[in-house]
Amino acid sequence: MHKFGSFVEWPATAFASPSSPFQLCVAGDDPFGAILDKAVSGQQIANRPIEVRRLKAVRPDSSCHIVYLAASEAQRLAQIVKRCAAAACSR
Repeated sequence: MHKFGSFVEWPATAFASPSSPFQLCVAGDDPFGAILDKAVSGQQIANRPIEVRRLKAVRPDSSCHIVYLAASEAQRLAQIVKRCAAAACSR
């Protein structure tokens, strides 16, 4: 998942500050647990450390750069996409 972020050209406005971490979010029931944290430990995207965040729900102000939607979010997928498209989920 974190390798995907390396193929995107992230504008400076995607981050709150020059030192802000890259936000990798897991929405819904987390199927990864500590394995994801270990996998991205010490890794960077766009010269920024990766921070894993777990969310109960994705909101337009979640400030995620990449979101993994767990299977538990399948029924809300259309709603999530609609909200994000209307309000731009990331900065």
